[in-house]
Amino acid sequence: MAKQFFNQLNSFSKLIIRAIFLSWARWRYGVTAFGILAISGGFLFIHNRSAKAQMAEDCNLDVEVSYYGRMCAQNAFTISLNGSSTGAGGINCATFTQTPTVKTRLILNKPYPFVAASGICSTHVYFDVPPGYTMEIDGDERTMIHSKDGIPGDGDGTWQVVVKKECACDDETQVKLDSVNWSLNLGKLQDGRSAESIHLREKMLSATIYTPAALIYSPPGVVPTTPPLPNPVDVVTVGGVLRQIYAPENLADIVTINANEYEIRLYKPADVGAKTGGYLFRYRRALVSLESEKSQPIRN
Repeated sequence: MAKQFFNQLNSFSKLIIRAIFLSWARWRYGVTAFGILAISGGFLFIHNRSAKAQMAEDCNLDVEVSYYGRMCAQNAFTISLNGSSTGAGGINCATFTQTPTVKTRLILNKPYPFVAASGICSTHVYFDVPPGYTMEIDGDERTMIHSKDGIPGDGDGTWQVVVKKECACDDETQVKLDSVNWSLNLGKLQDGRSAESIHLREKMLSATIYTPAALIYSPPGVVPTTPPLPNPVDVVTVGGVLRQIYAPENLADIVTINANEYEIRLYKPADVGAKTGGYLFRYRRALVSLESEKSQPIRN
């Protein structure tokens, strides 16, 4: 199936992912065979001597989400998500007003800001996600936003919204022709949950996929505790673009080489030091370097 799929693809570009150190494969997966198969227009990540690929029409890179709000506001207000927005008029915070329902499409595992403004006294927002998917709001799995009643402005705010698939199949990569659907798992947390994965999901090939700006990562939700504990994954971004992800089992250091090339370098926790100036983690030699490089110009 992989060979047949490879033969069907065009030659607009190549995305090359290279595994440099075999020792990391033995350490991370406990296997003696480790490889990367690069194919034009999409690629398969091979580990543990096996991989599956298929042309899957039901493999969604994004999903449709709808939402509406019931607000108590001083005057007119709006709520917005990923370029969509809705709103209604307020009456001196004297009564609740419901907005029309709007829809938008969200890329899986990508965090989006949801904004409510302005002069809102009390915010209540309800989301609807398709079956088989879940939503996390500020790291908590739920589909509602509720704020306490207050004075104008108390209901204003920004929340981080992420949509995820309920059951992720780590042993299977599904791609469509000319699309990219790739992920790199970052291991487990100390409580046994997944540290989640770095994703690259694009419906069409473009120059963006050769830059870190196309990478997507959403850290696992925080388990409610008293007192609250910090998120076990430390994410460093520069200008909204992923730069480092430090999970309990490894550090992913994302380094831009040039406008058409970047690397994801992985490190054991024992090789990671404290942050430099409270910013980037220091480290010793990498165990694995994964490279994304554009070998040919993108043509329309």
